[in-house]
Amino acid sequence: MKRFIILNIAIVLGAMFLMGSAFAQEENYIASGDSAWKKFDNQAALEYYKDALANDTGNYDALWRISRAYVDIGEHLPKNQQLGYYEKARLFADSAVTVNPNKNEGYTRRAIAVGRVALFKGVFKSIGLVKKVKADCEKALSIDPNDQIALYVFARSHQKVADKSKFFRVPLGLGWASNKKARKLYEKAIALEPESVMFNLDYARLLVKTKKYDEAKKVLIKLQSFPIKDEDDEENKTAAKKLLEEIKNK
Repeated sequence: MKRFIILNIAIVLGAMFLMGSAFAQEENYIASGDSAWKKFDNQAALEYYKDALANDTGNYDALWRISRAYVDIGEHLPKNQQLGYYEKARLFADSAVTVNPNKNEGYTRRAIAVGRVALFKGVFKSIGLVKKVKADCEKALSIDPNDQIALYVFARSHQKVADKSKFFRVPLGLGWASNKKARKLYEKAIALEPESVMFNLDYARLLVKTKKYDEAKKVLIKLQSFPIKDEDDEENKTAAKKLLEEIKNK
């Protein structure tokens, strides 16, 4: 009996050790992926996240990060290759939401992936997708009101949909969008991430759209001093200079 008890304890301890080892390895893969992502090496990041997922097919942190990586890679590919990457991003975000419906990142990443698909196909040809973006942004923000990415994505959604007149949009179920709401969402996102070049550039674009030229100029000038945190920041700063030149006499 004593030997039997000792054997069972050894088995349990061995299993716990293996589980702990596997968990540590997954964490290492994710940490390595995050390190690569911060260096803008999205392909390497994707491979690390896939390694983490191979160890645990229900790894939430790996799933939403894979979705992010597919979008980051896809947006820099030739146009005829992009849609496939956005669809993959959507599938992995779906899985993240399924694995843990009580966390915000999965909803935010699905909103981004679905939004990319909608933009690719045409916003007003993808009304169902646009509504899904709205629903996912709202869900993410109900879980974490300070999810700055969800705030930004929702702001852009309002801004893009509001390009069409409300008279046209209401019968399509898109009457919710407004530039006023977009502005509030941008301002909250920027308050949380003040030196985001991307947030500030799109906010400035909204200010130009609504003819708030003096405010837009201040934002466009200010963002030039922000540090490079995203792989698209240099390009966005160039776009900001171009927009500033276009409105300099307004």
